[in-house]
Amino acid sequence: MKKTLFFFLAGLVLASCAKSADPAAETVADPAGETMTIFAGIPEDAFTEPSVSAEGATRLSVSDAGIPSWQTGDQIALYNGTGFVTFTLADASTGAFSGPAGTYTLAVYPAVIADSVNGEGELILNLPAVYGWASDCTNAPMVGLIENGECTFYSMGGLFKFTFSNIPETVNALHFASSGRKITGTFNVGVPDPGNTVIPLENAETDAEKAVSFSLPASHASTMTFYVPVPLFDDTFTISLSSDDGIPSAELSTTISVARRQMRRYKSQDCAASLPDKIFLIGGCMQNDWTFSENHVLVKGENGVYTGTETITTGGEDWRGFKMYMGNDWGATWLSIDEENSSYGNLIPYGGEAYKAAHSVADTQVYPSVLGYEDGTYDITLDLINKTMTMTPASEPEEDPWLSAYYLSGDIFDPDWGWPSPGTVGLTLQKQAVGIYTCTTYLYLDHSNRSFKFWEDTNWGGEYKFSGTYNSSDHSFGIVKGSGDPAFMPYDYGYQASGYYEIRVDFKQMKLFLSAVIN
Repeated sequence: MKKTLFFFLAGLVLASCAKSADPAAETVADPAGETMTIFAGIPEDAFTEPSVSAEGATRLSVSDAGIPSWQTGDQIALYNGTGFVTFTLADASTGAFSGPAGTYTLAVYPAVIADSVNGEGELILNLPAVYGWASDCTNAPMVGLIENGECTFYSMGGLFKFTFSNIPETVNALHFASSGRKITGTFNVGVPDPGNTVIPLENAETDAEKAVSFSLPASHASTMTFYVPVPLFDDTFTISLSSDDGIPSAELSTTISVARRQMRRYKSQDCAASLPDKIFLIGGCMQNDWTFSENHVLVKGENGVYTGTETITTGGEDWRGFKMYMGNDWGATWLSIDEENSSYGNLIPYGGEAYKAAHSVADTQVYPSVLGYEDGTYDITLDLINKTMTMTPASEPEEDPWLSAYYLSGDIFDPDWGWPSPGTVGLTLQKQAVGIYTCTTYLYLDHSNRSFKFWEDTNWGGEYKFSGTYNSSDHSFGIVKGSGDPAFMPYDYGYQASGYYEIRVDFKQMKLFLSAVIN
């Protein structure tokens, strides 16, 4: 049967018998002396909507048809004039709750929310902030007055019911937060009057009063239904599932309108459907480097699976990695992989700073060369439901359009604007990978006019110069092919100490990187 989402609303006026508003006004003495039984029921029209009948229902779990019923082991709290005593359901078929003998006038379900009755006879409830999940537990707050060993329960608030599907095994909690209304903590519901008593609408004074959560068992189904008790009100909620791997599994925002004699149905929420449409790839081994781009994304398909094709360029360097962001800005949640348990062809994604801190993860990027991936173009598949990621070569290795070496010249070197002698490695950019060239040489940086360029041969052929673009975040200079100015003048960009430097040219990104060599 297809799962649906309901609202269960506050109780109706008791038609069969009117009760005193004072919870101490009527008492029942137990003839047995040591133990006693209270028979608890739910009136036929306590939870109604068109075409849904509750006739004959005597228990409290909620069927797909919207029929409430009791469950063996349910507990109610009975008031004895000074405090609450817990009774446990011994026989689900009869609604018979057993507990110590005494004089009781007021009953509350579930027992854990019964706080106290003040001197004015007003009922105080304490709605929990954390619930343990159970497949047929509704936690619907109800109240009733006891007469002749029987108690008829009526709802005091709404019950928000919804279902998540495609839940990853790693999900360990659900979070439910209102935009401003209080849904947890202490509530004064007033003098009990079955059918009319409601949990009052209040504005939350703290963030903690706006949020409840469900802790999930370590092993759970992929489809689960949740019941959240709420006051009678109108508010917007954010609902999310979180995983122990830090990857958000689902999130939705919906407005809940709760009123008397009203029940609403909603469709199931698919975890995969609530994930973002794109995952953005960004990093030092990507062609867009550390800049978000619509050209470098994984696109969501069915059931939380994302795919895309990306060219990886590391030049054999193990520090050139990438991250995956669930949005195109730095504030979005980022994803990475479990470095300790991942290997070539077996990547395990995780996500976020919370996971990094909890698991003492030292770094946050995917480093292709560390995992054995060579430079090239890859088809990437990321499955956020089953927590897998693959990188498969998309084609044959790319054709190499660049030369085996390039040559530096300028008055920043020795010789001044000369060419290196045969065998002089310092002024030759040696190939490290497709499109990647490096050399380490001494730079004379005693004044700002010292500059350099590089060429395809030692006869001033194939000249490359500075494009005029310098990126201070990664210390890169843009390069263009062509003669004339401007040449590279490192002094103007803070490089003012003579010494040995590594020069790295990346033709795929058309950038030159300059970094001091620390002895």
